[in-house]
Amino acid sequence: MTRTNSSELRTLVISPNWIGDAVMGQPLLSALKQQDPQRPIDVLAPTWVAPVWRAIAEVDTFIETPFKHGALQRRSAENFRSY
Repeated sequence: MTRTNSSELRTLVISPNWIGDAVMGQPLLSALKQQDPQRPIDVLAPTWVAPVWRAIAEVDTFIETPFKHGALQRRSAENFRSY
């Protein structure tokens, strides 16, 4: 097993679908940044939650999902570029 430098690693946070839940996730991001300030934090989230994540200073990259709320959309998932 090869160890990598922590500066090469990234953290991906999968956002909840609800704005209030996303707001309550901010302390988690704060704790992650305190633990490793140099490690970038990326957030994968639906469009309607984007304003919350974009306002949180600890988020380095926001990745918007093409999925809509409700039914499973397999076609959208197949066309979504992997992270």
